[in-house]
Amino acid sequence: MKDIHFLLGVVLMLLFITLSSCLDRNCYKFYAFEFPLTVTPKDTFTIGDTIWWEMNVPNQLLDQNTGNYIDVTNFELYFDLFVSEIDSTVPIPTPSIVNEFIKIVQVGRLEPVNDIAQRLFVKTTSLTEKHFRFGLVPTRSATYDVSLNFPNIYYDLEGFNQRAFVVADPNCREYITQESTIPSNQGQSNYYLLTGVCQTDNDGIRTCYTPDQAPLHQTNGSYAFHVKAP
Repeated sequence: MKDIHFLLGVVLMLLFITLSSCLDRNCYKFYAFEFPLTVTPKDTFTIGDTIWWEMNVPNQLLDQNTGNYIDVTNFELYFDLFVSEIDSTVPIPTPSIVNEFIKIVQVGRLEPVNDIAQRLFVKTTSLTEKHFRFGLVPTRSATYDVSLNFPNIYYDLEGFNQRAFVVADPNCREYITQESTIPSNQGQSNYYLLTGVCQTDNDGIRTCYTPDQAPLHQTNGSYAFHVKAP
């Protein structure tokens, strides 16, 4: 059995090397896409309510860099889910506290990144059906900021050796740029709920939410809300 696993590993490595060698080293493509997100449109929920997140992405996406539509049928779309509690009386929460919510998945998958960080990957139904719908049920009162972010592998990160992946052209090195956006409810992210709140992290660094951060907050997959007791 060990020999079979070893041979399988060798085959996979050779396949990866072969595919990598097919890439045109002088061909780079950078895409800026928009992935609209729908969240239950309220700023205050009650413990036990279900707050729904949903996205349904077509396989032809507009590249905002060129104005062309790109066929992303073979592109694996997924996001990094992170939940913060916004409270000026406690340190900035690290890691995510997503496990304090009851999770309901109707479409797609929620997969743990690791148990320590409590972060989850939100994955769509399949390559060809880029659709997810999941609910989070709060179990205690607080103010929260839930964000869906692009995994780092999607970005060029200014040349920091990020591995290229296949979006539409298997012969080129392809990346999604940081100009790509995830607007929540067409930019209605409830950011005003956080304005003026200051938090201090474990290193003593103080961070305050200010109005000038609103444009970024409205396009980076974030959504803020209060949760009250019944």
